[in-house]
Amino acid sequence: MTGSTGQKSDRDCLRKEAREKRDALEDREIKDRMIREAFFRLLISAEMKPERIFIYSSFGSEADTHGIMKALLDMGTEVFCPKVSENDMHFYRIFSEDDMKPGAFGIREPNMLLARNSASCS
Repeated sequence: MTGSTGQKSDRDCLRKEAREKRDALEDREIKDRMIREAFFRLLISAEMKPERIFIYSSFGSEADTHGIMKALLDMGTEVFCPKVSENDMHFYRIFSEDDMKPGAFGIREPNMLLARNSASCS
């Protein structure tokens, strides 16, 4: 396929296929634990204590990122989450899960009333 229409169609098909495979995984708890453990093994093996992290808020059958966010906040890491408006994505610093609220499609995003520092990613 050529052109942006073909690329969008291919991308949509790949997203649908990935979502179906993710949804087919039977034990969500095991999947989430494996993702968290892999993330923290990476941090420990690199002896890292990141100053700041940009992370998405998981939704649906995606691997749960909320436990990772909480652990990072507890470590004193600055955590930034995305909020999309029209064609722009901005990341806002959160200080706790309470700084998040349901946004488009029910996906949790930074509450603009509590938003602090932002970083742009257009």
